[in-house]
Amino acid sequence: MGKGILWVVGIAAIVILAGVFGAYANQFSEHAIGGPAEWGMFGDFVGGLANPLLGFLTIFLLIVSLYYQTQELAATREELAQSKDAMQQANQLHDNNLQLQTRNNLRLQLEPHFHEAISAFHDTTRTEFRIDNKGMSLDVSLLKILAVLEGKDGLYPSHKNVSIRKEAEEWNDLFSGMAQLHRDLYLKAAEALVALIEYSDSELRVDFAKYHFTGAKAIMKDSRIYSEIDLAAIDEQIEQAINSREHLPFPTYHKKTKVY
Repeated sequence: MGKGILWVVGIAAIVILAGVFGAYANQFSEHAIGGPAEWGMFGDFVGGLANPLLGFLTIFLLIVSLYYQTQELAATREELAQSKDAMQQANQLHDNNLQLQTRNNLRLQLEPHFHEAISAFHDTTRTEFRIDNKGMSLDVSLLKILAVLEGKDGLYPSHKNVSIRKEAEEWNDLFSGMAQLHRDLYLKAAEALVALIEYSDSELRVDFAKYHFTGAKAIMKDSRIYSEIDLAAIDEQIEQAINSREHLPFPTYHKKTKVY
C-alpha cells in the first residue's frame, strides 16, 4: 500500500476526531464537565459521530489494501510467467546447442564414412575378378565390362567379348556375384550420402558430396546392374533428405535407405 494513502487516511482520522471534539465543545462548552453521567453522554456523542466515519475509513482502507494485493498478485504471476518462459527458452537453447554439437560430431564422422564408401565402390569397379566358364578363364572388372559393352575392342579376344556381352545383359550366372557386390557397395554409398546430407551444415558440402556420387550413379546406370526403378528410388531418397534438411535444422538420426 502506498505511503501517500496512509498519510491521507491518517490525516482524515485526525480531522474527524478533531471535528467531533470541536462540535462537542462548540455546543456544550458553557456546561460544566459534570460527573459520570455527563462523561457517558460525552462518550456516546463522540462514538455516535466518530465511529461511522472511522468505520468508513476502515472499509476504504480494506478496499485499497485488497486492490494493492490484487495488483501485487498479478505482478507476481506475470513475473512467474516470465521466469517460466525464460527457463523454457534457456532449456530450448540448451537442447538446440546439444543437438547442434551432436550433429557436428556426427558430421565429422559421416564425411569420411561417405568418402570411404564411395572410394570402396570405385575401387571395386577397377578390381578384376577371375571368371571360369567351360574351360574359358577371364579376368574382368566392371569397368572393363562396360568398355566391352560400349564396343571397345582389344581388351579381350572377339569370342570372349561375345561371352561378356551375353552374360552382362542380365547379370546372371557368371557375373551375378560381381553384380550383387556392386549393388551392395552402391547402396552403402547412397546411405552414407543421405546421412551426410541430413547432417551437413552447408549447401556446398551437399553439392560436393552429390558430385562425388554422380560418377558411381553413371556407372550403375550404364551397366544396368540396377534397374531404372531402383535407381529412381535411391534418387528419391536423396532428394527427400535434401528437402527435409531445409525444414529440420536438428533432424533425428537418419533411417537407412531402402529400395526394396
